[in-house]
Amino acid sequence: MTSAGVCQVGIGPELRCYQCNSLTQPHCADYFDNRTFPLVACPNDGRNYSRCVKMIQEMYLDGKWTRRYYRDCAVTGVIGAEDGRWCIDRLGTYRVKVRYCNCNNKNGCNSSTLLTASTTLYIFMFNVFLFYIYRILKV
Repeated sequence: MTSAGVCQVGIGPELRCYQCNSLTQPHCADYFDNRTFPLVACPNDGRNYSRCVKMIQEMYLDGKWTRRYYRDCAVTGVIGAEDGRWCIDRLGTYRVKVRYCNCNNKNGCNSSTLLTASTTLYIFMFNVFLFYIYRILKV
């Protein structure tokens, strides 16, 4: 993993991606503020950068779980239909877990996970709904 600033692949046929590593850049972690890092072009090194990736690596170190975030351009990875994002969980060697989230639907699509925010909102709204139903039925 490198600790470069940000990755981008242009407008039109190119896709811009964030590039950072929370090991050396703490603001790379979630909750990710996209104002913290600019979008920068992916290297033109002959590889076909066709998607963005966000990797979340969890490791058990010194008696506790540590989480690191890595955002970059990618050549391979599964792309999902919904919002272009798809995450795959992998178990590595002893006490290492990695989640790969790939996307290619818009510039900077490897920022924070949209699913987390929308899921939290749905849960909150559902709880509010249950609260009001409970109050109505109790009265």
